[in-house]
Amino acid sequence: MRAVRVCVRLVAGLAFASSFAVAAEARAQHCAAPPKATPSAADMETAKKSMAGGVTFMQDAEGVRYEEAYPQFKRAYQLSGSLNALENMAVCASKLELDGEAIECFRRYLEKKGSDIAPDDKLQVESDLRTLEAGVAYVTISSDLPAVTLQDTRTPRRGAVVRNSYKLGSDALRLGLHPGEHLIVASANGHPDQKWTVEVKSGDKLSKEFLFDVGKPVTAEGFTDADAGKTATTEKAPEVASTSSGGLPTSVWVVGGITVASGIGWGVTGALALSKKSAYDDANTPENAAAGVDLAAQQATVKTLNLVADVMMGVTAASAITTLVLGLTSSGSSPPPKAALVHDWTLTPYASGAGVGALAVGRF
Repeated sequence: MRAVRVCVRLVAGLAFASSFAVAAEARAQHCAAPPKATPSAADMETAKKSMAGGVTFMQDAEGVRYEEAYPQFKRAYQLSGSLNALENMAVCASKLELDGEAIECFRRYLEKKGSDIAPDDKLQVESDLRTLEAGVAYVTISSDLPAVTLQDTRTPRRGAVVRNSYKLGSDALRLGLHPGEHLIVASANGHPDQKWTVEVKSGDKLSKEFLFDVGKPVTAEGFTDADAGKTATTEKAPEVASTSSGGLPTSVWVVGGITVASGIGWGVTGALALSKKSAYDDANTPENAAAGVDLAAQQATVKTLNLVADVMMGVTAASAITTLVLGLTSSGSSPPPKAALVHDWTLTPYASGAGVGALAVGRF
């Protein structure tokens, strides 16, 4: 009955708070964003309507409707800075099993309310906060794509299934989850869904990286791990007659194509390596270290991408030099009549843990 009691007290008006500590905002990863510093009269009017709407949902005669009340209180808080709205938002978040968000909202409420909080309300909030902190498990989720939707479904032994959605950007997302069996589905446009089933226990600190581009083509030729060890069919290049135009032989075009392909792979891999390194640096904070967040998987991904980028850079440099040498040695002289410039050349793609590339071999 606590939620109803709080809402009845809130009907009287909005308690406005105008200052917010930077340290508190840095910890509040899932609580509402800081409200407006100077809300307008229109903002306050809209906030009052949202507050009244949230109270109505909480006092529904057919049962408390936390899911509908939650966004109403959140909007009221963001527009007005009402600490009463913040407390109600925390109550709704805890009932919806948004445990990490509820913890941060309760902490922020206690910090901002300070000595103005009524003794009985303070005891209730502190009790709710201790209960949440004792059971919460933290899961850090990341991805190799910058825009991913997460659908978390918890199936309790008794009661209804609980579902929550989250947005994952370029930075890792730290979720405070309710203990139990969770099915987390990651969705990204143009990619098959990734699924992770995990049994979460109180106090757990877990991490998961959803990889969508594993096994996808790395270059314009579409080389994948499945192509490793395969050799292109050996064919003789057609005989090139002597011309006065001094055209480049086939070998120059072949090796030049490899240079372009490996250069594209180098650029793509290098950019992805920089992105993942930035995400790792952002997550490698004293707060996460104190919380025991495991960043080993992210660190390993950064090292692997750097290694692949280095390999692709080497392939690009080597093939570029080869292209230059072949071009210089073939220019300025006409080939013998009906003499094959390239004999029995082969193009072999390869892929390994160190990277991908191609090897061109021919007799001149």
